[in-house]
Amino acid sequence: MITAAIYVRVSTTDQELENQIRDLTAYSLKNNWEIYNTYSDVVTGQETREDKRPGFNNLFKDAHKKLFDIVLFWDLSLFSRAGTLYILQKLQELKNLNIG
Repeated sequence: MITAAIYVRVSTTDQELENQIRDLTAYSLKNNWEIYNTYSDVVTGQETREDKRPGFNNLFKDAHKKLFDIVLFWDLSLFSRAGTLYILQKLQELKNLNIG
């Protein structure tokens, strides 16, 4: 069975994570994937400091432990807005770990 990690993010406390969580959970269940964990942050997507994005950083810590097979996120801009190079590096990091 494939195990999925879900990552959700919003920029402000005025926004809600629930719609992302609901839809990504439904997608995972539709594909018969087990959900390992849901990681979340309420912070601008341009932030890359570890202390500012604990959910994102915990996702990658667990990825290095190979605790899941795939990462689901709502939109690439919600995964990160730290620039193309940073996004490509993080996606390549997952690929190098054989995580989809």
